[in-house]
Amino acid sequence: MSAFESCTSLRSLSFPSNLTRIDDRAFKDCTSLESVYITKKVDFIGSEAFSGCSKITEFTVENDSTSFSSIEGVLYQ
Repeated sequence: MSAFESCTSLRSLSFPSNLTRIDDRAFKDCTSLESVYITKKVDFIGSEAFSGCSKITEFTVENDSTSFSSIEGVLYQ
C-alpha cells in the first residue's frame, strides 16, 4: 500500500515543481479526489496511480511538459 492509497480526504493534488515521478498505486482508490495538476517535470506515472479515483473530473498539465498533456481534462502520455 502506498502512502496515500485509499485516502478519502484528498480532493485535489498539485505537485511540487521538482517532482519527476508518481509511483504505482500512489493515489489508488482516493475516492474524493476531483482534480490533479501535473507539473512539467513529471515524466513517469506508475501503474494504477489513479485507479479507482472515480470522482476525478480534471487533469491539468503544466504547459511545457514533454511527457504528458491534457485535453478537456483528460490526461494523455
